[in-house]
Amino acid sequence: MTISYKIALVIFILLALIFLILGLYTLDFVLLAVSILFIIAIILIILEHKQIMRNPFRK
Repeated sequence: MTISYKIALVIFILLALIFLILGLYTLDFVLLAVSILFIIAIILIILEHKQIMRNPFRK
């Protein structure tokens, strides 16, 4: 995994946790929705990295 993917993954994980905790603490559904969007972004980053690693023509 390249350093940019690791940095993006860590940032999105931290943001997802922060918004999840804030959303549960304040019972605000908008913050919970934002945390769900960050979780979806985390999943997409992982899937994108798997696809890049399977490419036989990558350098």
